[in-house]
Amino acid sequence: MVTASRRIWALAGLSLAGFAISVVQSKQFYEMRSGPAGFDSFCNISSTFNCDVIVMSKYAELVGGIPLS
Repeated sequence: MVTASRRIWALAGLSLAGFAISVVQSKQFYEMRSGPAGFDSFCNISSTFNCDVIVMSKYAELVGGIPLS
């Protein structure tokens, strides 16, 4: 049986990982929107899997230019 303390630590770890991912995605959003000249994204693997295309689309932001991440 998993104790409550172990569940809390697992939840805290997953929350921290989600926060870190959202910070990285927001950083990429603002760097791409301010000028992609010197920025090389870590997730540009091929023409099919390219994060920069999504970041530059209208689906990457909420109302007023706030990043979805």
